[in-house]
Formats: sequence, C-alpha cells, structure tokens
Amino acid sequence: MVILKPVELLDESQLVDDDDYLYSNLHERDPLGKDLDYYRQVLNHFGISIPESMFNEVERDRFNNVGNRLVTHQADGTFSERTM
Repeated sequence: MVILKPVELLDESQLVDDDDYLYSNLHERDPLGKDLDYYRQVLNHFGISIPESMFNEVERDRFNNVGNRLVTHQADGTFSERTM
C-alpha cells in the first residue's frame, strides 16, 4: 500500500523519490506480510476513509487468487471494474 503526499506537501528539494509518499509498505520490516486489519490501522492513522466495498473486494480477490484487477470504488459503496 502506498499513500502519496498531498500536492501541497511536495517540495522540489526532496532528496529521494520516496519523499513523495506519506507511507509505503515497502518501508516496513515485513513489507508483504501484513493483513487488511493492519492497513486499516495505517489508513486510520492518516485519517483516510475507505469504502467497506474496497476491503470486501480485496478479500474476494485474495480468495480467488486475482491480481492486477482495476476497480473504481465510490464512497457510497458502489464500484465498477474496468477492463485492461
């Protein structure tokens, strides 16, 4: 999971590309071993609300071994899948 910095926090003097991020799971000690509850906590820490449908669809994708699925979620819980 990557959370980009808001544009107003970006600065041309940043030393590394990672300075564009508020958070990246790649900076964790175990970057691929976290569950959805962990990421819920990270999102809460940054005050980011995610529709429950997004978590449900991620679980569904995991169960069905689906990757690289492109879905747009709305705040009201609706979502649409885009074909690549």
